[in-house]
Amino acid sequence: MTETFEMVETVLMIVAIMAAIANLVILGLLFKTFLDSYRKLRAKFTKGLLTFIGFLIVQQFLFFMGLAINLLFRPGISFRGAAPMFLMTAMELVALIIFYRTTRE
Repeated sequence: MTETFEMVETVLMIVAIMAAIANLVILGLLFKTFLDSYRKLRAKFTKGLLTFIGFLIVQQFLFFMGLAINLLFRPGISFRGAAPMFLMTAMELVALIIFYRTTRE
């Protein structure tokens, strides 16, 4: 039973890492979109969005590195926070997809 639970937690951490990578890709696309817009318009609002997305990229990169380091360099240690980490990255991924689709329209 314990081995199954640990395997599920490991899978959840791997999926959380994949979601974090997807989040970084979408954030990069959003940054490029707003940068192109800022170059055309020079609007303060767009500059603010660039700053906001920049901070999200840094946050997501640090989060991704923490997950990856925890998974790669601490084998055999139980991931007690795997489910919350998975839920946070999955919910952020859904929010970013909605934001990206809205931005592209």
